[in-house]
Amino acid sequence: MLKNECILILGGDMRQIEVAKKINNKGFNVCLVGFDQVTDVSVKRMKKNVETIDYSKIDAIVLPVSGIDLDGIIDAPFSKETISLSIDSLAQTPRHCLLYTGINTPYIENIATSTNKKVIPLFQRDDIAILNSIPT
Repeated sequence: MLKNECILILGGDMRQIEVAKKINNKGFNVCLVGFDQVTDVSVKRMKKNVETIDYSKIDAIVLPVSGIDLDGIIDAPFSKETISLSIDSLAQTPRHCLLYTGINTPYIENIATSTNKKVIPLFQRDDIAILNSIPT
């Protein structure tokens, strides 16, 4: 990935906040959606409302470990709003846009196939699945 790329993180928990901090510190542009109740000042400028996202500028989308449920809803415990990713929104992303998720769900598979996007399910990698199973 190039450092001028824009990474959209949709929903999730503290793991996504830590990922956002790390990739932002490496010079990537990060948009955090679904974290309106987070008060951490180090992520304040990364927080965005889903309505303000220009999907045509998104190079990668990071989803929570649980992915997206059958109704298209993304787990966002730090938000009062319902967060989702529609086929229309995903279709607006550049051809090279990647979807990173913990697990691949039928909804993700459907929208990725419909928009010809590549999905990278991280929990299919043993090293990540093992590390995530260790209590912290």
